[in-house]
Amino acid sequence: MYECVQHTLLPLLQLVSDLCVVSFPRPPPPPPPLPLQDKSSQALSLSNVAGVFYILVGGLGLAMLVALIEFCYKSRNEAKRMKLTFTEAMRNKARLSITGSVGENGRVLTPDCPKAVHAGPPLRQSSGLALVSSELP
Repeated sequence: MYECVQHTLLPLLQLVSDLCVVSFPRPPPPPPPLPLQDKSSQALSLSNVAGVFYILVGGLGLAMLVALIEFCYKSRNEAKRMKLTFTEAMRNKARLSITGSVGENGRVLTPDCPKAVHAGPPLRQSSGLALVSSELP
């Protein structure tokens, strides 16, 4: 058995020792130190960071312009669909965006359903967050 280990282990040990002898290249030299800068160029001032605020204000203006164009476009489509004037459709959309409701009992009027329809018994709000039905079976 010793002979079997000797035939397999010795070549393996020889291979490992040969690999350890291989010389590795020297590491690269460290980079040269950076030149020192004066303190005035390192400090942040309003003129150094003003560009960021210009971009933010420009992006806000662009977003508001896109929202206005979208509001007018959707109002025009709603005016055609509901057969209203453009100003009435814009007024309705503005009222909806501010108050959150347009029609009777806080329901939005659509061309398919001109009157607000109650799907169930009327609900009233009790003290707290729960809604209570006033007509229980």
